[in-house]
Amino acid sequence: MQVRTAVPRLRRLVDALAPGPVLILMHDNPDPDCLASACGLRLLLEKCGGVKSTIAYGGLIGRASNKALIRELGLPIRHVDQIDFAKFPRIATVDTQPRGGNNSLPHDRQADAVVDHHAMRKATRSVPFTDIRTQYGATCTMLVEYLTQAEIEIPPPLATLMFFAIRTETQELGREASKADVEAYMELFPIADLELISGIERARIPLDYFAVWHRGIQNGKLFGKVAVSALGAIENPDMVPEIADLLLRLEDVDWTLVCGYHHGNVLFSLRTNDPNVNAGAISQRVVGRKGTAGGHDTMAGGRIPVHLPGANPDALQEEMIQRLLKALEVKAIGRPLLPDSMRPVTHRPPRG
Repeated sequence: MQVRTAVPRLRRLVDALAPGPVLILMHDNPDPDCLASACGLRLLLEKCGGVKSTIAYGGLIGRASNKALIRELGLPIRHVDQIDFAKFPRIATVDTQPRGGNNSLPHDRQADAVVDHHAMRKATRSVPFTDIRTQYGATCTMLVEYLTQAEIEIPPPLATLMFFAIRTETQELGREASKADVEAYMELFPIADLELISGIERARIPLDYFAVWHRGIQNGKLFGKVAVSALGAIENPDMVPEIADLLLRLEDVDWTLVCGYHHGNVLFSLRTNDPNVNAGAISQRVVGRKGTAGGHDTMAGGRIPVHLPGANPDALQEEMIQRLLKALEVKAIGRPLLPDSMRPVTHRPPRG
């Protein structure tokens, strides 16, 4: 099947990765936007150039809705532990960039193509093909455009995945959504399986989900209009951004920072409603020179590796919080997120 590739940028993307095989690398602990972008690029390469590709990720997929998404749609993804990078002469990263600290690209490999909606990193400048559109709310919107330009019909399962991705990444077009995101959303709406999406959004969640939520609220503190919480050790890194999103809904809160320790890294998510300060820039100050960070106007995140002798994850979480307060010039004294009157009382049985 001959697919139109007259669009110069589309032609350059295919040329950068042909003849393959291509490894499409997502960021660690991939979210729906990353999954949809990878699957969209896989279809694009197959239809435009007959290029075979494999989708891979590092970390884990912990959020119940993401697990349901992969299971119900049968997404063809593999963990990097199952990948022999030597078998892939071409590598493309989606929704992430080389040396960004949030993907499993080996240090001895360079990407051949990068498609992303985050600010360009220094290492990305040497990549043969880059398509970075920071004004877009979702990376997969870019893949919707590519597929449309190539006149490739988007099958219902992929349309469902992409629709769900734009929906969640932009919080139903309410967060950093561009005109392109809105147009892609409306294009996918009549094709997507809305009943399946509804079921995915209500996916069953394990008991330890509530345990982490309980810890996040118990450990939460308010510094004026800033809400923070240090979760300590966690098994599911997806809990960090999920709790940060919900805390931002608190009355009179403009900023939230949630930290957690997972597999040798202290992770954090930063959220804001403040239109005058860029969360991505603030995230860089939260990690300083110790780690990596990045993001957009209202949302950001990053990590600090804990590998030095004597490094203390709890101390690093507290350091992140203090760096945020300093960056925002917050002088308020911290107080518990829950007043004493709302904290659970532990009743001890009488002695004797």
